[in-house]
Amino acid sequence: MKVDRKLIAPLLSLGIREDLKIMKLVPSFLKRSGGASSVISYAESIGVFKVLINGLVKDVVRPKILDIGCGTGLLAIASESLVKDGGEYIGLDVREEDIKYCRKHFEKILSLSFIYHPVRNAAYAPHQDSKHQPWDILDESIDLVVSKSIWTHLNEQDAIYYFGEVGRVLKSGGKALITFCLLDEDYYRQASTINKPWFNFNKPIYNSQNWFTISNVKVPENFIAITTDGIQKMADLAGLTLVKKYPGQWKRKPGFWDQDILTFEKKSKFISN
Repeated sequence: MKVDRKLIAPLLSLGIREDLKIMKLVPSFLKRSGGASSVISYAESIGVFKVLINGLVKDVVRPKILDIGCGTGLLAIASESLVKDGGEYIGLDVREEDIKYCRKHFEKILSLSFIYHPVRNAAYAPHQDSKHQPWDILDESIDLVVSKSIWTHLNEQDAIYYFGEVGRVLKSGGKALITFCLLDEDYYRQASTINKPWFNFNKPIYNSQNWFTISNVKVPENFIAITTDGIQKMADLAGLTLVKKYPGQWKRKPGFWDQDILTFEKKSKFISN
């Protein structure tokens, strides 16, 4: 399905199609992660997220951006030009091989750094320690947290814990941009007409009331959707306010990107538990 042209119009004003530097930073075919394997689809994702990230940090002097689940660096490329003048991008991932790749691939770009977070994820790092661990990031030190296609692989306990980490590391008034498969009213309207196994999130994950997967998935963390109540629960516990929602194309309607993109803001006066 094609992206809604009205939604990607800002790309033209930023001249992203002419940005040859982006193309030079795109990883080789075998190293592209995040669901976009062709150069064109990968570059399109970079452009979409660059527009969104720019909109959230354009008024921040020397922004500090934290990318959760950075993979092989798609959002690092999207952020590079926005942090080059004294800002900082930090990518974090549970896959050590991806972190090693990024450190080598982006070694000449000093504004980009990468952290290995050795915890378990049933889909991507099943043999690592299952105990929750805080990120190696200082409290209230980040202007923007970004995360692409990570909360679609976190069960309820993990999702709530790490959403709390988002709230912990954000500065007061800081922003978060996170993608989800959101089970909202639009989804349920579509589900009543689309009788496809990949679309019917009708299997609760570990008896959760708000985290679901599809019936033919053996490892639930391979593909997770969350209800609007689940999103609100996470946001409330983390001290974040939902600001905006960009509907995703996964619901078979024109959208900004494949998954739903939600932006949050940290409440100015929030005391974490």
